[in-house]
Amino acid sequence: MDLIELRKEKLILGMSLNFTLRDEKGIILLAKGNKIASSHQLESIRSRGKIFVEIDESEEGVRVMMSGIIAAEHVGAALAAGRANDEVASYEAAWRGSEIGRDLWRVRNAKPLWS
Repeated sequence: MDLIELRKEKLILGMSLNFTLRDEKGIILLAKGNKIASSHQLESIRSRGKIFVEIDESEEGVRVMMSGIIAAEHVGAALAAGRANDEVASYEAAWRGSEIGRDLWRVRNAKPLWS
């Protein structure tokens, strides 16, 4: 099980979890599908040292995998065409036209509320 740290500010009161929250040891704090029902529960979770989620359940993990797949396709195509030492310029257009690029385009000028 590969875990990545979840930023505590992503957790809000009343949210239904799309992932399972775990502590540093991988012990389940709150299972996927549950709701953060009270401010006491939210503060109890946030008071932990670090909070983790499985990488394949996280939005970041999905984006990383998608980006890696796109990169591998374009690097593979460049190598197959005998272009081992050039820049793979087609990769940028590909990720910008993908779901990753569309997600990032929507929030390109957004600032976090706490900044």
